[in-house]
Amino acid sequence: MELNKKQVIAFLIIVISFSVIVSAVSLNGNQTKPIIDDIVAVDKFNQLKRFKQIGFGIDYDNITVEAFDKETLPFSEKKIRNKFKSQNIEVESIYEEIDTSFFNVDERPIKQSYILRNLLNTNKNTKLNILYEIDSDFVVWNRTKYVVSKKPIYFKAFEVTKGKFPGLNKSSLTGHTLTFGNNYYNFKDITDLNYSVSVYSFNNKNYINLEVNKELEGLEELFIDPVIGWTARNISVTANGALSVYAADLDNDQDIDVISSVNFDNKIEWYQNNGGSTPSWTNYTIKTDADRPIAVFAIDLDKDNDTDVIATLDGLDRIEWYENIGGSPINWVSHIISSVKDPGGLYAIDIDNDSDIDVVSESSFNDRIEWYENKGGSPLNWTTHIISTNVNNAWSVYAKDIDKDNDIDVVSASLDDNRITWYENNGSSPPNWTVHNITTSAAGASSVFAIDIDGDNDIDVVSVSVDDNKIAWYENNGSSIPNWTTRIIATDANGARSVFAIDLDKDNDIDVLSASEFDDKIAWYENNGSVPPNFIPHNISITADGAWSVFAIDIDKDNDTDVLSASQNDDKVIWYESNLTIGFTIQEIIPIQVIKDVDLVKGKTTLVRSVIKNNFIDNKNITISLFFENTLKNSTIETINAGQEKNIDLNFVPDVAGSNKEIRVEVT
Repeated sequence: MELNKKQVIAFLIIVISFSVIVSAVSLNGNQTKPIIDDIVAVDKFNQLKRFKQIGFGIDYDNITVEAFDKETLPFSEKKIRNKFKSQNIEVESIYEEIDTSFFNVDERPIKQSYILRNLLNTNKNTKLNILYEIDSDFVVWNRTKYVVSKKPIYFKAFEVTKGKFPGLNKSSLTGHTLTFGNNYYNFKDITDLNYSVSVYSFNNKNYINLEVNKELEGLEELFIDPVIGWTARNISVTANGALSVYAADLDNDQDIDVISSVNFDNKIEWYQNNGGSTPSWTNYTIKTDADRPIAVFAIDLDKDNDTDVIATLDGLDRIEWYENIGGSPINWVSHIISSVKDPGGLYAIDIDNDSDIDVVSESSFNDRIEWYENKGGSPLNWTTHIISTNVNNAWSVYAKDIDKDNDIDVVSASLDDNRITWYENNGSSPPNWTVHNITTSAAGASSVFAIDIDGDNDIDVVSVSVDDNKIAWYENNGSSIPNWTTRIIATDANGARSVFAIDLDKDNDIDVLSASEFDDKIAWYENNGSVPPNFIPHNISITADGAWSVFAIDIDKDNDTDVLSASQNDDKVIWYESNLTIGFTIQEIIPIQVIKDVDLVKGKTTLVRSVIKNNFIDNKNITISLFFENTLKNSTIETINAGQEKNIDLNFVPDVAGSNKEIRVEVT
């Protein structure tokens, strides 16, 4: 039976049982142990790029399992399930695409999980080996390349404590990901088990091997769920300690380039977009001695019709701007805006309404928010103005007209006093500022953004806070001195560092993005358009190791919004391509009563479920038609609300049976 979407195929291969002893070399010393132990079954999934096959074997209380009875369970294109049973033990193999919504839709990460079940009511010692054949001669672990050889190399995740900045003494897990090419194998979710992960070569094939040992209690089951997948949109994998990402057209060639702060290598880098439909990138350095750069920003500061770059340099205690003087590649001239102790967050906008671009920043050491008045000249002259001296460990700033009085106000997030604050610009020249708290309970406030979230024509504020893992937005009631209502978007952004807001899905409301360090996550929260909005969480990536910054813009000129991230532990700057399609999409076609061709019986009623999503910004009536062997068998008219999915079931009676029969669903 063929479906009109990409067919999902699962194979089981029963092979001869064998056991080989291989001398092992550990990262933590020498040891010898069996590596291939009675691999008796192999799952093969065509979707797993560069993972050729996945085999497994079991030792069960000193009895080696040599054969399985196999059952294929009902599946969809997003999930495949096989069950293997032998000698009072059962293994369920689950292939499942991880929800990334419309990002990297052809390159989704996969959870290739196993559920190990003890079917007896007595305790049993069990060893499960899962063997991944890979199409690579090397793996990379913690930025070090390891060549695969006959001698196994073992890898272990470990805890690290980070104290790079004030208030950031946090422990997190690292060393839980192996990469090769654009692929990765992430075993973070099994590190609390008795496990080993190794790579080795055998019979001219290269493998990643996961071994888990566990005493299973009677009738107990063990869930093992490493993540495997690929990230084909790397901009840089050598941005050592990437902390910030920003994007703009730097070279005036009508496509979007990317800038990052490379904290551990003391660099400001930019990545030139070659303009292709799937861009490639050329790495250039703006500054090579930018001691511990934190934030970057890009805008035309000197009004010469090209884009300059601004950065905060924690190690040099200053804010600098880099004048774009043209050339191919671009030449840059460094200029100091101000000397300030431990600068961090950064924003640039015309603060004083004099038609040039000023700069706003903060000092975490001096507990200050300051703005730097652009006085013109060549090079530019700057005058420092203090907005506030009472922000305990200021961390992030943003600027927007909060109170609709036609001047620019400033918003800040401060880590140690848990405050989101806005500073009212009184419109004088230079402005005086009145301090207003938005909230004092954003525990470890680390990033702030301002935009109209609820579509009521006033500016709301969004924040993330690292100590309570929250993403929140604060509803502006629209008064001249706004009152604020706190509304929670999420409480599980572990180590939240960065927030951004934009309409990602083109449904005319504002969605929210976050980067969180300790769960390695780039996520977006879909605004459902209600009043007030509810937010639906979607993971874009769960392998951005030490995620620190997130940004959104159309990278590839296809009129949808892509996402960028910077992650400090894996040294990556990545873009996530949006595959948003305005119209209707068939999310899945599920042959609920059809498991395989032999189940397609002539004259027997068969049920097919279609999961249809309305990507328009308004509700739509649609016709769903079911074809069998190009003959219309059933149809129905349904209403699907804007942005929503709906399950639609259609019955039909096959008039023929046999293999390679086509079921097709059309939406009009």
